[in-house]
Amino acid sequence: MDNNEGYLNLFKNPTILKPGQQMVVKFVLPEYVKDLLSGKIYMRQLKFFKGLEDEQRGDKHEGTWRQSFSDGEIKMESSISYKFVDEIQIACFTLLDKERDFYKLNDSWYMLKPNAAKNLEKIREKRDAVFYDANDFLQSLVQTNKNNPDFTWSMIEYTNCMQKAVNNEFRMQHIEGQAFIKDSFFANQRELRLMKIESNKKDSTNIQLLGPRKYRHFAGSALNLRKLKISAEMFA
Repeated sequence: MDNNEGYLNLFKNPTILKPGQQMVVKFVLPEYVKDLLSGKIYMRQLKFFKGLEDEQRGDKHEGTWRQSFSDGEIKMESSISYKFVDEIQIACFTLLDKERDFYKLNDSWYMLKPNAAKNLEKIREKRDAVFYDANDFLQSLVQTNKNNPDFTWSMIEYTNCMQKAVNNEFRMQHIEGQAFIKDSFFANQRELRLMKIESNKKDSTNIQLLGPRKYRHFAGSALNLRKLKISAEMFA
C-alpha cells in the first residue's frame, strides 16, 4: 500500500457476521465463566497480550506501525509503537464459520473439522469454552455500543503490517485502527476483538454486554474439541 487510502482500507472489517452461518467462541478460566455468561467481559491492555511468550498468542508487532525501506540491495525496517494503542483495553474471541469450520453429521448436529479443532486447541490452554450464536452476539455488541461509545469491535486484519509513504497526520487520525492488526503468522486465530478506550489507564477493566445471547458452555476438564458436537439450533 502506498497511499493514505490504502492505509485506511487496511482497517476495514473484512468479515460480516452472517445469521445462521457463524458462531463466536470464547475460551475462559472456570472462575470467570459465571461472569462471562452474565455478559461481563474482562479486558486487559493490549500490551499485556503483546508480552505473552506463547507463540500462538503473543505478537510483539501487535498495534505497531511498521515501514520498510529499500535502497538498491539494502533493505531496512522501522517500527513505531504508540503508548495510547498499548493501553487500549481488549478482549479476544474467535469467529467460526459453519461451512469452513464444521461438517454436518445429520440434521441435528455439527462437528468441528479436524483442522479447525487443531487451531482452536493452540489457543485454548484447557480453558472452558463458550460458543455464541454470532447474530445474537453482534446485536448485543451493537446495543452495548449505544450505551458505551468508547466501546467497539472488529475482526483482526492479519498482515505483515508494512506501509509506505503514509502521511503521519493521517495515521494519527486513525491510530485506534492499529489495535486491530496482527502479524499474518497468527491468521488461524480468526480473532474477533472487542476494544474499549479508557482514560484511567488501568491494567484491566470490564464491559457489561447488553441484550440476550444464545450460548452453549463446555467445561474445559471434559472438553475434547476434536469430538465436539454442536446442535444445529445454534446456527438457527
